[in-house]
Amino acid sequence: MSGLSAATEALASVWRGDRNVPAPPESEPEPNSVSVARDPLAEHRELLDRARPYSRVDHRPYDAELRSELAIAAEDAAAIPPVASAIAIGLSATCRLAAAVAGNADDSELADLLAQDARRRPLSAAVHLLAEMARMAGDRGRTGPQESAESALARLWAAVDWSEPGSWDADDANGHSMFWEGSRVTSPERVKEELSNALEQRPDLVLSVVTACAQWVEMLDSDTWQTRGFRRRYSELPPWFPAEAIAVAATSVETGAASVRVDDFGETEHDDSESLLAQVLWLAQRQTLPE
Repeated sequence: MSGLSAATEALASVWRGDRNVPAPPESEPEPNSVSVARDPLAEHRELLDRARPYSRVDHRPYDAELRSELAIAAEDAAAIPPVASAIAIGLSATCRLAAAVAGNADDSELADLLAQDARRRPLSAAVHLLAEMARMAGDRGRTGPQESAESALARLWAAVDWSEPGSWDADDANGHSMFWEGSRVTSPERVKEELSNALEQRPDLVLSVVTACAQWVEMLDSDTWQTRGFRRRYSELPPWFPAEAIAVAATSVETGAASVRVDDFGETEHDDSESLLAQVLWLAQRQTLPE
């Protein structure tokens, strides 16, 4: 109020013709003022919004620069948990838009994009980019590019050494959907065999495998239905999941899962790697119990 009063008096003096009125001091933020934090995903959302028109129509020309931005963004989107509130901005959405933007590229341009996409990391970004390119080409009746994308994805999958620790990126939140894509390209049995062989060679990777393969769930407030957070959880074991190999590996290395309490519904208090392994072992045991 005192600042407003001083400003009013200064304005009145100037209005009367007094030119010697001192300039007001630089304003400083109040110590208890609340600053509005910028959405950390704002730039990502803006990028996707620029690309969304390509998903609504088929006639837009190929935009190489926008497609490159989306492919780079997919590498970051791999860290976004695939939950309901992120369905429009997550990895799958980003890769679908990348494919839509490339929809009218010619065959040679698409071939170059496939080669670039196969080198993206983390691995889930490369897998989803190639898979969405194959779907886009199929939807548009472009048989040649569709076969090229499927072949590129199959070659990428065959080249991965799952016994190599570097194949498991702790920041990749989309491993679950990546393995579903792998089972589509090969088969659930093939993926299960590949992961089982990797665990037989490197049982110390058991926690990395369990964490990467877990689903995500979104926790909601029961009163407001607002999101309270996300966590990984096993509610079932997919057909490609190497449950038997996980159980064997868990007995040969120290994991700490034995000390985790699992309730009668398969829930644990936390979703760290040890807790996820305890959930898997609980589900595997129930599957082997006689009817």
